[in-house]
Amino acid sequence: MTLDILANLAYFCRGHTCGTSFLICLIPKRSIYDLRFFPPALMGIQVIYPFRQTHWFTWLEKPPPTRPARLGGKCHGLSLTSRQRGQLASDMGLTQGRTGELPRSDASVMASSQPRKEELSGSSAHMCECRVTHNFFVRSVGMHFEYDGDDAEFRHRYAGQLVDGDGDALSSLVVAGILAEVRQQRAERLQAPEESLARVQRIEESYRRLHPEVYTIDPKAFLAESFLELVEVLRGCQTSLRGVSSSLEDLKSRGLLQEKRPGLWTFKVFTEAFCDLLETELANFAASGLPCTAPNTMNRHGVILAELGFYPGLLNPLVYEYVDVLAGQLLPDHTEGLDSYRAFTVLYDAAADGDRDLALHYDNAEVTLNVNIGGSWAGGQVAFYGLATEEESDTPADISLQRGHSVLHAGLDMHKALPITSGRRHNLVIWCRSSRVRNQLCPMCFRQPCVLPTCKYFDEGFTVPPCRLACEKHSETGCKPDSCHSDEDLYG
Repeated sequence: MTLDILANLAYFCRGHTCGTSFLICLIPKRSIYDLRFFPPALMGIQVIYPFRQTHWFTWLEKPPPTRPARLGGKCHGLSLTSRQRGQLASDMGLTQGRTGELPRSDASVMASSQPRKEELSGSSAHMCECRVTHNFFVRSVGMHFEYDGDDAEFRHRYAGQLVDGDGDALSSLVVAGILAEVRQQRAERLQAPEESLARVQRIEESYRRLHPEVYTIDPKAFLAESFLELVEVLRGCQTSLRGVSSSLEDLKSRGLLQEKRPGLWTFKVFTEAFCDLLETELANFAASGLPCTAPNTMNRHGVILAELGFYPGLLNPLVYEYVDVLAGQLLPDHTEGLDSYRAFTVLYDAAADGDRDLALHYDNAEVTLNVNIGGSWAGGQVAFYGLATEEESDTPADISLQRGHSVLHAGLDMHKALPITSGRRHNLVIWCRSSRVRNQLCPMCFRQPCVLPTCKYFDEGFTVPPCRLACEKHSETGCKPDSCHSDEDLYG
């Protein structure tokens, strides 16, 4: 079935359904992003992939933005040349013979169809190339930027967007400062994989753990009884005839689960004893003076838990044996099985040099689990505004978590941390990823993923195949990504 035929069907459906069309199409081996070729009349599409769950997408007369306008600033897709792609890999130390080289093997084929429920090795770790071209956040102006190393292009692209509160253009000095910060962030991202490997080695050699027991999960001691019961009930729904909806109503009536609004769930995860152990261990690491990576591009204070060795014994079982069950039942439209994740802590502090708030954003995840592990504070609620692919909610849902309690939400759910006015708030955040979803569309740039090999500490959960290595694909074709699509590529 060609795009022309589907488009005509869309117009036909629109004329017979009071202005709203819903078209059911079978699209094998095709990225949702390529539905951008459909005409504006197609307003609603139900897309069914063979052997996959059904997902709903709302089409708003234009392709999905690389970053919603309400995040501040317009974003335009970047098309890197083959030379630029090769230079990215070289700059990151990922060319032939360097750390992170991806060998072509039968194992990579299996990775696309089976969840990887073990700690990732460097040979199976990938990140979308947009990691080093998109989403550079400048706190002083509260905006995300794109930058591929071309200063002139950056100035031209954002000339009309860098304005003050009165709409006047920012001074050239201020713009130069913004560009310098973006340039520095890009340089740091390019070097981050190699630096993290060196940092982990130093931690392994020098850090003495205060509480070794906190690195291995003890379900009865670490996980709340209500959480264990919640997981078991929903796990049973996978193999019993009892409906999920009736189980959810029962869990909510018993106070084990709260639904703040559709797709926004809260429940207790950890015991007080575990939170004490984890906070004490992290404070001990902070006191060691050893280096650590900032949690993400927007938070400055916290740690990447993989670098400290928390994945194998603690977080792998937590994500794959517990959170995966909850995500599959509570957010079924956003996951087809969790097979990787990125876990970190964030610390909000009213102190002068602390992170007090967090700008509006969405996560590089299919599903996010955010758990408070400590602190006493005022303010600092997390406000949720709805999915980035939908209209923004007029009334945000504000969440404030007690210690050990969590919120589970879709990664695309727009949210921000409101200013903390006193005290400190310490949270554990897990960006949970489903390769069968993100392999179709990168959630950060809304493109078919072209990926770069990286080390396991910067893995973004893409698998090769079906994703193509950016340098390999475009060195073969000698073309830019937007001109690489053919019917054979799209339909296979």
